[in-house]
Amino acid sequence: TNTNTNTNTNTSTGTNTSRRTAVLICPAQFCVPADYDTFLSALKEKLPNLSPSSRVAELPRTEWIKVARQLPTAEFFSANLNNAKTLQWYFDAMEQGLADIYAEEGEDVNVCIIGHSIGGWVARSYLGGLGQRSTAVYKSTIDRCTSLVTLGSPHK
Repeated sequence: TNTNTNTNTNTSTGTNTSRRTAVLICPAQFCVPADYDTFLSALKEKLPNLSPSSRVAELPRTEWIKVARQLPTAEFFSANLNNAKTLQWYFDAMEQGLADIYAEEGEDVNVCIIGHSIGGWVARSYLGGLGQRSTAVYKSTIDRCTSLVTLGSPHK
C-alpha cells in the first residue's frame, strides 16, 4: 500500500492529485545541490507525503560561465537574449532532474517546482515554453506540474 498519496482533486487543471508529489528545486546562481540539503531535509520532515525522489537540479557552479558568453552581444545590450539559447544548460539540468523523478516514480507522480532566486525565473520560463522544448519530459511536466513556488525570484 502506498502511504505517500494525496486524496484531493484539482478540478481547475484536471490534474490528478491522488498521485504522490515530488519536488524539483531549481537553484540560485552559483548554488549547487549541497547548498539545499537542509532545505530539502526540512521539506521531507514537514511534508511526510513528499516523494523520496524529490531533488535539486544538478548545476555545477562552473556552468554559470556559459551565461558570460552572451554578455558581449548585441542581444544582451538590447535586452533581447534568447532564453532557449542562453539558458539551455539550465533547462537541460531541470529536464534531467525531472526525468530522474519520473524514472523513479513512474506515471504516478505530480511535480512541484521550487525556484530560488534566478532559479524561479528560469523555472517559470521553462514552464511557460520559453525554453522552446518539445521533449517527452517537458510534455509530462506540463501535465504533472501542480505548483511553482519561487523564493526571492526576479519577476520584473
